[in-house]
Amino acid sequence: MGYALIPWKLEEKSTIAILAGGLLVCCMVCHGEIHRSRPHPDKLTGFYLAISAGGATGGLFVALLAPHLFAEGDELPLGLAFLGALILAILRRDPESRFHRARWRPDWLLAIAAVLVFTFLVVYRMDAVRKSSRALARNFYGHVRVADRVSGTFNVRGMFHGATNHGEQILPPALSKVGRSGDRFRFYEINPLVIDLARSEFTYLAQCKAEVSVVLGDARLSLEREPPQRFDILVVDAFSGDSIPVHLLTREAFALYQRHLAPGGVLAVHCSNRFLNLPPVVALAAKSRGLEARVVHSPGKPDML
Repeated sequence: MGYALIPWKLEEKSTIAILAGGLLVCCMVCHGEIHRSRPHPDKLTGFYLAISAGGATGGLFVALLAPHLFAEGDELPLGLAFLGALILAILRRDPESRFHRARWRPDWLLAIAAVLVFTFLVVYRMDAVRKSSRALARNFYGHVRVADRVSGTFNVRGMFHGATNHGEQILPPALSKVGRSGDRFRFYEINPLVIDLARSEFTYLAQCKAEVSVVLGDARLSLEREPPQRFDILVVDAFSGDSIPVHLLTREAFALYQRHLAPGGVLAVHCSNRFLNLPPVVALAAKSRGLEARVVHSPGKPDML
C-alpha cells in the first residue's frame, strides 16, 4: 500500500486493487479489535456510545479539518501509518498476543520495521508531491495541483485535478499567447480553485488580447440563465476524467447548446475518455437535434504537447 500511494509508480488498476485489498485488511483488523475489546454486558451502553462518538469525531475531522490541513489528501496515508503503530501498541499490551511485552524477538522487530518502512514511504510520498508542485489546493471538488515539467523540447506548466491533466502552458509564457483584438472568449468553470490558479499560476487570461470572461458555476445551469450568446464555436470539454457529467450529454443539453450558437456555428465535444466509449452517445444526441456529427480522431505523438 505504501508503494502504491507514491505518485506515478503504478497504473490506476494496480493501485485500486492494492488499496482496496489493503482497506479490507485494515477494516477487518479494526472491527476485530473492537469486537475483541467489548466489555461486560452491563457496560455495553458506554461502549457503544464511545464507538458512536469516535465515528462522529472522525467524520467531523474528515469533513471540516482535513480539507484545510491536507491539501493533497495526506490524511489517508498518515491515517494508515497511525493505524499500523496503533495495532503494534495493542498487540504488545495484549496478554494473549505473541507480541506481549516483546522487545528483541525477530518477529516483533520485523513488525516494527514494516511499520517504519510504510511510514517512510508515506513521508516520501508527501515530500515528492510537494517538491514537484508549484501550488496545491483542495476544496469540495477535490485536489488541484500545478506543476512544471519537461515535454519534448518544451518546458510546460500543467494543472492537474487528481490524475486528470486539465491543460498545460508552454514556458516561457511569451510563447503562449492566443486570441486577437475583437475576439471573444467565455469560459464556464464550476470549481473556483481552477479559476484562481488559472489567474495566479498561468498567463493565458492576463496576456490574451481578446475579450475574456469567466463564469463561475455549472456550465449547463449558467447557459440556461443566460440569453443566447451567439457563439461561433462552443466547446464542451468535461469528459476526460473518471466522473462523467451526464447532464451535459442529454438531448435537452444539446438543444441548449444550439440556442447559444450563431447561425453556422460549430458544437465541438471533446469525448475522449479512458473508460467509456462516448462518440456514439454524442452522435445520437446530435442526431436527435438534427445535427450532422463528425469524429475527429488524433492519435497524438509522444514528443508533442
